Amino acid sequence: MFTNVLSKDERLALVKTLAFLAYAGGERAPEDAEFVVTVGRNLGLDVRPILNDVHRLKLEEILPSVGEPRSKRVFLQALVNLGYADGEYCEAERAGIRHIAGQLGIDEKTLLRIEEWVERGVAWTHEGYNLLIKGE
Repeated sequence: MFTNVLSKDERLALVKTLAFLAYAGGERAPEDAEFVVTVGRNLGLDVRPILNDVHRLKLEEILPSVGEPRSKRVFLQALVNLGYADGEYCEAERAGIRHIAGQLGIDEKTLLRIEEWVERGVAWTHEGYNLLIKGE
């Protein structure tokens, strides 16, 4: 997921931002929560304290930790993957990610390219699953 380019502070900020988006509005898909836990675990972070205090997370306190331009792009890629975690990247998720992209100073064209790239990857993975696992 390219998270190896993130600093320790950026990794923590990523998990907090994923949790913020996954739990925004109080409702979440189980796949979203699983995605946050998996990313946190893969980054060597204990996400339980983050998830226990998710209602206190504020983007304006989290996002300043993300400084490098490549880190910002990796952030958006992870957030778009979260959007697809439940199989549907809905307009509310797009709007939230668009807002975060703006806060990070990422232009609409770059965000669109990231979204399209992730979408192709999701389709490719789905096709492979159907071919290899389901035999279709």
